[in-house]
Amino acid sequence: MGVGRPLRIATLLGPNTVVDLRRIGLHLDDRGFGATVVEVDTTGVEAVAALAENEVDVLWACGLLTAQLVTAGVAVEVVAAPVFDGESAAVYHSVIVARRGEATPGRRLAVNEFGSWSGYRALIHDAAERADDRWHPQNVDEIVVTGAHVDSVAAVADRRADTAAVDHSIWAWLVATEPEATEGLVVVDRTVDCPAPPFSLGPSLPDDDRGGVTGALFGFVGPPSLVPASIDDYRFMLA
Repeated sequence: MGVGRPLRIATLLGPNTVVDLRRIGLHLDDRGFGATVVEVDTTGVEAVAALAENEVDVLWACGLLTAQLVTAGVAVEVVAAPVFDGESAAVYHSVIVARRGEATPGRRLAVNEFGSWSGYRALIHDAAERADDRWHPQNVDEIVVTGAHVDSVAAVADRRADTAAVDHSIWAWLVATEPEATEGLVVVDRTVDCPAPPFSLGPSLPDDDRGGVTGALFGFVGPPSLVPASIDDYRFMLA
């Protein structure tokens, strides 16, 4: 390919997406694009902007963060979104998790970070969409910031929080792969569907390769399968 090196792909989402990204990388290899998964442990618009500019050719990130990058002038191009297992479209939602028999709105809410759509902002959006504000962050006594969805689940399990907003795909992955982490916990509610976290092409990817990489992504046999998306699908998250 034009960059003269392996395609660099990265996820800024939960640990469940790393396995999927490695499979996508193998698929890109088969389609003639050498691919390597770049591990990223940084968050924040400025840090991710620098990352997207210099180190990553294909980025899988939160829709809100992606929209913030575009608004900040970073030339990331949204091209695709995942259709998660069990879904018929490129959507996802948050689940509200609590200890069995102890769901109490208005007490301690665990969120991964304030800049997360599925862990925080989706609750605000959901209250407006459903006219139901019982899970709205402004109505809780305390917000416990955990740093990661899996840590929000752990905070509820060990009673540091009473409820948590968790990306539904991460919750499903935990239930399937680490059932001990979710033992005694139940889903008591969910938010409305929103566009699933997008795949974007970074500024470092040469123009001659962009169409080929995009086509290769659409050829990936999931789950998750990948379908066309654009930044317009995510601009509402900035409101």
